[in-house]
Amino acid sequence: MAKRNPKDLIEAYDDSQVEIYEGLKHILKRPSMYLGSLDTPQHTLEEALMNSLDEVKLGVANEINIVLHKDHSISIRDNGRGIPPQHSDKFGMPTARALLTVPNTGKGLAGAVSTSSSQNGIGMKATVATADWMDVKIWRNGTEWTDRYELKGKEPGVPVVKLKGRELPSTKAPKDAPEHGTYLHWMPNANVFDSLDVRVKDIVSLCEFQTYLNPGLKITVEHEAKKTVHELQNPGGLPSLIGKLAETSDSKLITPVYQFPAAFDTGARVRNDEGEEEAVVITATVAYAWSDAPSHQTMLYTNNVPNPNGGTPIRGSFAGVSKLINKYAKELSMSKATIEQRDILPGLILVLDITHPNPQFEGQTKKEVTSKDAMNALSTMVVSGSELLYDRNIEPIKAVIKAALARAAARKKEEESKVAVSKSEANKALSKKLEPARNTGPGSGAQLFIVEGDSAGGTVIEERDVDSQAVIPLRGKILNTWKAAPAKAMANAEIVAMVTAIGTGVGADFDIEKRNYDQIIITSDQDPDGSHISCLILTAILKYMPQLLVEGYVYRVMTPLYVNSFKSKPPRYTYSNREQEAFLKTREGKTVTKIKRNKGIGEVSADLVHETIINKSTRRLLRYRIKEEFMDDALAIVDSLMGDEAAPRKAIFFNPDIYELVEE
Repeated sequence: MAKRNPKDLIEAYDDSQVEIYEGLKHILKRPSMYLGSLDTPQHTLEEALMNSLDEVKLGVANEINIVLHKDHSISIRDNGRGIPPQHSDKFGMPTARALLTVPNTGKGLAGAVSTSSSQNGIGMKATVATADWMDVKIWRNGTEWTDRYELKGKEPGVPVVKLKGRELPSTKAPKDAPEHGTYLHWMPNANVFDSLDVRVKDIVSLCEFQTYLNPGLKITVEHEAKKTVHELQNPGGLPSLIGKLAETSDSKLITPVYQFPAAFDTGARVRNDEGEEEAVVITATVAYAWSDAPSHQTMLYTNNVPNPNGGTPIRGSFAGVSKLINKYAKELSMSKATIEQRDILPGLILVLDITHPNPQFEGQTKKEVTSKDAMNALSTMVVSGSELLYDRNIEPIKAVIKAALARAAARKKEEESKVAVSKSEANKALSKKLEPARNTGPGSGAQLFIVEGDSAGGTVIEERDVDSQAVIPLRGKILNTWKAAPAKAMANAEIVAMVTAIGTGVGADFDIEKRNYDQIIITSDQDPDGSHISCLILTAILKYMPQLLVEGYVYRVMTPLYVNSFKSKPPRYTYSNREQEAFLKTREGKTVTKIKRNKGIGEVSADLVHETIINKSTRRLLRYRIKEEFMDDALAIVDSLMGDEAAPRKAIFFNPDIYELVEE
């Protein structure tokens, strides 16, 4: 292709080069921005379900029917109020059409204290935008209204009929027509989704949990092709759910289920549509209990939307529970010292059903709540709502305190049992491993490269700056310190050498001002083995020197996976298969004369080591940092993945919210 003159490009850049994505076109253009994964139309059904659940939340609906049709179309019906079908001067069209096809319209956008699950104004619009067609039926006040939208060329959600109503006979309505409600039936666009097969198990699971949150609700999920019908109803509510979660984890409850409604005035004031000032209030139903399980379980729903990654309400609840346990431990003279949260949380099963007037989420799929006010709100609500329940029956709480104190004592004993490394042992370990820098200490800017293997270490040693850069090669995959007792860890030559080189000490002896280096740089290959080694090194640092991660002194250097050579210019490095593929599609990528895939740091040239590892201006560094307030969460995750107990790992690996289990 001939190179175009930049001047010509500038002159050609006018309004003809600018495209306006009106209506739903911008959603169809980049559907993953609004729906997340496009493997199936799962999220389009979830958006429709959330709309129906809004009606349940308001107390005007108690039944939802979902059908997965043989032709891969999807339908959902509820007996809520029915979307308003009348023409709106505000929108210049029927309100129902505005809610389904006009971006930035939604039930949650009007009114100060709305608690709709779809407050971003997209929601169902994404479902319509990614559908070949959608049929709508609305029942209100004895009238049935019908509408239809279709994909016309590149224009989604185009109305193809006049929204009209017909009066139903007063004597006997059609079988499929409730007194009031909404029916949506759509065909997902096969060009948008990888497959049109909705994951039935996931939908059934989601609906089942919703019936726990709303005890008067009945949901039916029908799969026509498989000829299955799931009727879901759980009048026992959240206590039944907690019992089920305990049973699923092969554990027994050691306390009653503490359940209570609560409210929190955020202090903010807004004006409603009538101009009246209203308080912004967060309400919640809180339910929790302790079991004899080694780890905690949590479930969070915000305005009916599941948030599998938790977020601020969960952390706030943890803070409230910890505050309560410590309060009663002191009042009962069971402990003068503060019991750490990580010793209190094991066995906790917590379910939160929150109503928030303006929730903030990590993304469009709403997997994590980020609302800052929710943290303080839930902490306060848990404390105020639990105190009376504890006072009425204190014995179960005594058991929780005893278990927490036992865990704290065991952990302290383990820490105290670690073997102190003598200076002679440390010097012996370092003499075999460390190539020191001349200038070290806090504020010196000195760097310690922890290198995978002696071969790689040799090249890094040759190319380093001897004044500011030290190198310590570690042989193979080091000990998993999370599983090992401190005594065993501190007897391991590789661990001893690394800890001694860093200089801070470990555990109770840790002093960050004694560090020898301002940057601790993990240097491993860009392959599974290298990642495993990096993980083991990070695990050791997290267990014995966590403050290094809090203060941000730990890094990993990203070594290139591919070296792309040219005839007359410097090579171009890429760091993953995806980056390499993208690069080769560019103009520069098409002029590459040679491609080399690196096998490991020990087998690359000294020049490449210098440019991609040593040189500060050309290397890539990944910084590892854990905020202090998230340290308990980090410890819990690492404990699940790296600890002795298999059950927590299984709970993650076999979690249907993370992985799809395929039955062959």
